[in-house]
Amino acid sequence: MKTKTPRLLVLLFLLLAALCACSPIADEPPAPDTPDEPAELPAAQEIYFTVHDIFVGSLTPEGKWRSVSDTSLSFEAGEAFSMGELFGQSCYTWYTQDGASHTADSFVSPVGNVPGGFFPSLTEEFDPYALEADGHGHDRFAVPTELPSELADVTVPSYSFYMIIDEDAVLAASTERDLCPAGLAWRGDGYDVPASQDETDAVQAILQQNGISSEAFLQVVDVDYDSDGQEESFVFASTPFGADGYQAVSEANGGTFLLVLLMDNGETETVYSKFAPYTDDVTAVFAPRPAGPFDLDGDGVYEVCMTENYWEHAAHFVLRRQPGGTWEIVLAGVSGT
Repeated sequence: MKTKTPRLLVLLFLLLAALCACSPIADEPPAPDTPDEPAELPAAQEIYFTVHDIFVGSLTPEGKWRSVSDTSLSFEAGEAFSMGELFGQSCYTWYTQDGASHTADSFVSPVGNVPGGFFPSLTEEFDPYALEADGHGHDRFAVPTELPSELADVTVPSYSFYMIIDEDAVLAASTERDLCPAGLAWRGDGYDVPASQDETDAVQAILQQNGISSEAFLQVVDVDYDSDGQEESFVFASTPFGADGYQAVSEANGGTFLLVLLMDNGETETVYSKFAPYTDDVTAVFAPRPAGPFDLDGDGVYEVCMTENYWEHAAHFVLRRQPGGTWEIVLAGVSGT
């Protein structure tokens, strides 16, 4: 008597055989998971700067400082820039002396036969691209302004090329990054809060070392310049001016001076200094016009931006602290007649 195989068991056997027949002899390894592609970051851009309306140079994405004038303040030319570089920037942020930031929608620039302009005059060539043209080469341009290649390739003058955004602007930069997020608090001569006795004493000690016996015109700005959570102070000191409008220099006080000091937790560091012996030439003057400390390169340590005024011209520059504690001029521009 034959034993019957249950019908359900037969069906299961046939199904299993069919599955085995369809399977490959060797299983292929599963394809590895492909990670998501990282989001593409916007390319770093070169940043262009003005100090007190004068173009001083730029900072490249690689961290190179390009100065339009020689950084020794010799008034010689530095690196070459094109008009297309400056006029084609998508934004300019400008700052007042309290560190507040503002967005520029236009600027006034010389393009004609004027100080800081081009020789021979290019007034007529630039006028069609200006928002406003005064006929003398002081034209207002939009941010940005696209210039044709024949104008975009024109070299920016290395002497006295200005970009006026606002009469209260002390610094402008072609970036939206805030260069002074905490703002600036000023004290000293011309302000409600005076300089401290320690600051006055630090200046006088240096003057005595250099044979100068004089009161000093002091302006002080407090800011956490190195991002350590504590405020430091930059002291700008110079020969005071008398009631006649001239610097108070005499044979008795020994000469003219300009000092920028960094005072940090009782320590004093010289950022910039200049001394000149007494002369009866009233045009032999130099005096600081501080713009203030700003973090131009975004490394958390502020640079010092200022102008040094002479009789009929001026040097506009940026000082950066070096690893050894010294300060060097990295950008410079010049102005005057």
